[in-house]
Amino acid sequence: MRFATGTALLRHHAIRLAFLPGWMSIVPVDDAAAFLAALETKLNGIAAERGEIALTIPFACFDCHRV
Repeated sequence: MRFATGTALLRHHAIRLAFLPGWMSIVPVDDAAAFLAALETKLNGIAAERGEIALTIPFACFDCHRV
């Protein structure tokens, strides 16, 4: 998945549904707003440098047969 900015990444439906809850579960509730603001700022900086934010989701597929 490719995003023009970190803001776009964090607002994408799939990210909000599948990834953000897990990311937020490791941050204390009192620090959540500050964490998201810092993350968005950092991602926007990276997007400005590289021209985009590219998110890859690695996976492996194995086709196995019993011998």
